[in-house]
Amino acid sequence: MKRASYKEAIAWIAGNDGSGDTEWLDLEHVRYMLTVALVADLFGKDSEDVAKAVIKYRKIHWEYDAIVERREL
Repeated sequence: MKRASYKEAIAWIAGNDGSGDTEWLDLEHVRYMLTVALVADLFGKDSEDVAKAVIKYRKIHWEYDAIVERREL
């Protein structure tokens, strides 16, 4: 069985865990999510760094999705 990469883990968290929360871009909220702590532990990272990566991913990919969605309207 193939182990997921760090980038895949960040993408999964960004799209699946806490994405409906009102604090989905709040560093203090995201850094204490269980999945962020698990990824930090699995990949030997600091939970704050993982949280920053999740927030960055959300900003980049969700901003792009919103632009595409507006163009389709």
